[in-house]
Amino acid sequence: MELKDDMIIKAIIENDENIYKYFYQKLFGIVAKFVIANNGTYDEAEDVFQDAILVITEKFRGRKDVLNKKIRVFAMFIGIVHNMWMQRLREIKHYQEVVLPNYTLASENGEMEDFIPSLSVEADEVTKEKIEMVKRSMDKVKDPYRKALRTAIDGGNGKDGANKLGCSEGYYRKMVFQAKTTLAKNIKKDPTYRKYYKIDSGKPKDK
Repeated sequence: MELKDDMIIKAIIENDENIYKYFYQKLFGIVAKFVIANNGTYDEAEDVFQDAILVITEKFRGRKDVLNKKIRVFAMFIGIVHNMWMQRLREIKHYQEVVLPNYTLASENGEMEDFIPSLSVEADEVTKEKIEMVKRSMDKVKDPYRKALRTAIDGGNGKDGANKLGCSEGYYRKMVFQAKTTLAKNIKKDPTYRKYYKIDSGKPKDK
C-alpha cells in the first residue's frame, strides 16, 4: 500500500511505529546505495538512516499545523540523509588529515601527559603545540565516547573493541564515530588550529 505524504506526516505526529518500517522498506535501499557510492559502508548507511529518522521525527512530531501543507516527505528525508552524510565525510577527512596524525605521534610514545614534557629542547615547537592541541580537545570528549575512540586508536576495531567495552559492535562503532566527529569539532575551535590551519579547508597555512 502506497501512503500519501499527509498520511505519512500524520503517522509521524501520532508516533505510529509502523511508519518507520514503511520508511525502511521504501528508502533504505536508496540510502545504502548513496552512502556506499560515497565512501561509506552498509553499516554506516544503517547509522545515518536511523539518525535521519530521528531528525524527521523531531521535525513533524506534534506539528498538526503542517498537515494541510504540501510537503514531499521522502524527498525531504533523502535531503537530510545527503546533508548528514556529506557533513560526516568532511569531518572524517578532517579527522584523518589533521587529528589522527598528531594524536598517533603522541600515543606511540605513551600517554600524552608523559610524552609532551619528555620532548627534547630541540624538538619542533610546532609539533609540541599540535599535540597539546589534540590533548586539550580529546579531554573535552565525554566518556564513554573518549574511551571508545582510544580503544579504536589502539587497534580495538569491530568485535574486539566492543568486547573490551562490554557493548554491542553497532553501539561501539557509533560511539567511535561520534567521538571522532566531536574531537574534530573541538580541534577546529582551538586557537592552535586557527594558528596553523585554514579554517575553511583544514589545509596548513602557507609558511
